[in-house]
Amino acid sequence: MPSYSARPALADLRRRIEMLESKETPGGRSARFCALGPLKMTLGALHEIRPHDWRDAPAAYGLALAMAGKVAAVARKPTVWISTARAISSVGRTYGCALHSFGVNSAKFIAVFSRNAQETLWAAEEASGTASVGAVLIEFLEPHRLLDLTATRRLQLAAESSQTFPILLRSGDDAEPSAARTRWRVAAAPSAIDAYDVKSSGNSRWRVELEKCRNGGRGMWMLEWDNERGELREATIYRRAVPEMVDGSPEKTAAIV
Repeated sequence: MPSYSARPALADLRRRIEMLESKETPGGRSARFCALGPLKMTLGALHEIRPHDWRDAPAAYGLALAMAGKVAAVARKPTVWISTARAISSVGRTYGCALHSFGVNSAKFIAVFSRNAQETLWAAEEASGTASVGAVLIEFLEPHRLLDLTATRRLQLAAESSQTFPILLRSGDDAEPSAARTRWRVAAAPSAIDAYDVKSSGNSRWRVELEKCRNGGRGMWMLEWDNERGELREATIYRRAVPEMVDGSPEKTAAIV
């Protein structure tokens, strides 16, 4: 009679394949990360940043540029900023010379000004789904009915397919649910002391709070932009800027995103 001893081995092989496939993203690729100081951000995923209030909007934009600049430098791809033309009269146009202060190469920076929110979302989805783009900054000055769960899911799927790094910049009072992998709340913090001139401003600093993470982690950081090295780091003025996680294990905080 034929032997069926190979069946358990075949079943074990199928289980191993299923385990390997479960570790991949829905797009069929293994998850990639970019280290941003104490943070480990997922590429190919939508992230969201909100200022603590309207006065912290410039700080939130600065942190978003620092994140985008680091990702674009690692990927060696351009950064795309998308907003409406109305934003120019409200908050002004991005100053190209200052982009280098946050690690963004102005020669590889593409600014897109749309006429309305519908065009903004269309351009954001197209840019997020393009593999030749590194980071995408999507600006919404105020809540909008089109920026709903469906729209953010489309952005998430586009990012997964191309491994881009889209960041959705929302207003402080816009707390609508989204499909973003992480949601950050940013507030301005006193700058570091300049090592060469104690009377002048040093490195930029932010008080950052992780409000939502798909993997369940939360935390708070005091981040600092190192102008000399061109990277984010945890501010050294605090012994520990990372509080305990919900499960009481602070060691896991740096790898939650």
